Formats: sequence, C-alpha cells, structure tokens
Amino acid sequence: GCIGMITVIILANVTGKPRNTNDMHATCLDDLEGEAAAVTRQILLNHAEHISAENTKQYLVYLVGIFFNTQSPIARANIVWLISYYCLRQLPDDNMSSLPSAAVVVSGMAVYAPNVLRELTRRFVDEEITVKLQALRLGLIVALKGDDAGRSLFLHLLELARYDMNYDVRDCARWIRGLANNWDV
Repeated sequence: GCIGMITVIILANVTGKPRNTNDMHATCLDDLEGEAAAVTRQILLNHAEHISAENTKQYLVYLVGIFFNTQSPIARANIVWLISYYCLRQLPDDNMSSLPSAAVVVSGMAVYAPNVLRELTRRFVDEEITVKLQALRLGLIVALKGDDAGRSLFLHLLELARYDMNYDVRDCARWIRGLANNWDV
C-alpha cells in the first residue's frame, strides 16, 4: 500500500519532464525513475498477497502509461518485465496454483502488451541492452498469445535483434527463435 503509492507518486512527478541530456539533474531523474520502477516491481511481486487485484491492475496500467514517457532504461526494462510477467500468467495451460492471487486475478495486461511491443520495436535500435532483452521476452509471449499481428511484430523484432551490435542480444534472439520454431510461432 503505502510504499507502492510513494513510488507511484515519485514516478508521476519525474516521468516525462523535459530534460537537457547534458544536465546532471536529468541523469538523477532518470536514476530515480528507474529505482522507483524497480521498487514497484518488487512490491508487486513480493507483497502480492497484501495488494488487491484491483490495486495491482491500477499500478500496472499506470506503469504502462509511464513506459511511453520515460527515457530511463532501468524503468523501461522493469515495466516491460512486469507486463511480460502478467501476460505470461494468462497463457492457457499455465499452472495457476503456484502464483500469488493477484497474478491470477489481474487481467488485461495482454491488451497493453502489443502496443508496448510496437513501441519497443519502433525504438529497438536505440534501446539499451536490458530493454532489448526484455523486448524479446515480451515479443515471444505476445506471439504465443496467437495473434497474427503479434506474431509478425515478433518476427520483425527478431530480425532487428539478429543484426544488433551486441552479441548478447543476437544470441538471445537466436535462442528465442529456436524456441519459437519448436512451438510453431
């Protein structure tokens, strides 16, 4: 409750503010955004039994909105991870008994995932490595959902990752492509 609200208030006050990239203050705001998103992620995961499903959904929807405005790679990676986590929990044949109750009840992240993936694909070349790796994970989950548009977006993302300058991103894309081929994605 209270700590979650504090991190959301911090995110609300620093996200999307105009910044001079050479300004040390801008770097501090980016760091603060990233840390607030990381704390929110930990609260949602470690204290799910104390947070109602409705509050969890409100936090997640708010974080999705922040995703489109933040420049902080840490915040972006954490938000994409959370979207992936809750989308993954909605896949059919998933063993729901081992998940926190909020993870089962929170639905609707699958609605936001394609838009977030579209934005990640559009900015993929300029993203930090951690965000690129989370984008590949989200892409696979969206493709597994069975939507043809999601599949084609995922395949385009894999092509972008195939030629990335970072070998970790390229290796991850090859590994995910192998998984996707096994599942006929």
